[in-house]
Amino acid sequence: TTHFELRSNLELADVLDSCWSAERVYRCFYDLFCAELDLLEITEPMTLLLHADSPSYRDPGSGRLAYFSATDNRVSIDASRGLSVRWVVRETTLELLYNASRWKGGSGKLPAWLDEGLAQYME
Repeated sequence: TTHFELRSNLELADVLDSCWSAERVYRCFYDLFCAELDLLEITEPMTLLLHADSPSYRDPGSGRLAYFSATDNRVSIDASRGLSVRWVVRETTLELLYNASRWKGGSGKLPAWLDEGLAQYME
């Protein structure tokens, strides 16, 4: 998409729905917070990985089926038991927060209460 590099081995319909969901999160995020937080436009595509099978999913060790990794700057979702749009919304919000604050000269690390609170709000 314009803002996300999405890779997946899911059915095309699920991939397209996820693309639209990620882009809607992006637009909504910027509509809500851009002026208040003086955010810059993110110019590099963010990575979103959707896995149709568990073996292709890299479990972070916590048993979570969806997570954002700041180290790898990507969202990974295990959709082997079904895909939840809520996971796409929640984790891409965390990715947006990281990247938007990093582009403003910050480290991308926000207080846990802030990024989790905004991810729940967007969800």
